[in-house]
Amino acid sequence: MVQQHDEAERRWFFGGGMHLWRVSAEDTNGAFWVMEDFVTKGKTTPLHSHPSAMEVVYVIDGELQLWIDGKESRLGAGGVAVVPAGVPHALLVTSDTCRLLAMGTSSSTEQFFKAASEPGAVSAADRGPAWGGEEPARVVDFERVKAAAIATGGMTMLGPPPFKRWRRRELRHPGTRRGRCNTAEIGEPRRLATRLAMGTLHNL
Repeated sequence: MVQQHDEAERRWFFGGGMHLWRVSAEDTNGAFWVMEDFVTKGKTTPLHSHPSAMEVVYVIDGELQLWIDGKESRLGAGGVAVVPAGVPHALLVTSDTCRLLAMGTSSSTEQFFKAASEPGAVSAADRGPAWGGEEPARVVDFERVKAAAIATGGMTMLGPPPFKRWRRRELRHPGTRRGRCNTAEIGEPRRLATRLAMGTLHNL
């Protein structure tokens, strides 16, 4: 297969970030998938694992803080991390914007990401800072993220974000009563990630 940049399927992930699907598991007969991810500062994940998938993360631009199996590390542009199947891990975006490639070896992980997302922007003006436009208002919906994880088996929630800098900082985010908030209002869905992992979001 050959795919040009503008031919990638774009999906807004309900945990935050725009996914550009470069290679699907279907393209490789289930061997692996490749996704490009555009995220902004403060984006974090709960502590989690992928039971049947090894995951590889390569940072194109920006910087992440990674927590893998108890060890916290910085990953800058050009850096790569490999997370074996079943190993607990999490990430936190520490640069203003970050662009990364993620690869996984199980179709269930791809199914999770797609079940927890919706079709994204297609016009240049609506693709966010990474494409030279303004970031459109998006809804962070961790209810759907958790539901997708349960339905597909592609991700297992293990706890709140484990980062030291994250734990030291108290954040106030409006609009989180029902597990939903507007990214234009809060910028960083970190508190929601904790509530998701601890099972305290309304109606979960």
